[in-house]
Amino acid sequence: MVHFHIHWSDSKLDWEAFQNREDAIAQAKELARPGETYVIEQFDGTCPRCMTGPTSFQTHLIVGENR
Repeated sequence: MVHFHIHWSDSKLDWEAFQNREDAIAQAKELARPGETYVIEQFDGTCPRCMTGPTSFQTHLIVGENR
């Protein structure tokens, strides 16, 4: 399943998956600190972040935690 992650320039805490680019951008704008940069990355079902992160993308979809 195609999904998106925020990749922060100074952090490895970018495991949260978003169903669409717009949600990822909105969350990044809300969380970004002054001078902090990020990129929104697109992944498919073999995403290494979702396979090794604290929760899987599928879990986010099932419980509705995707923001």
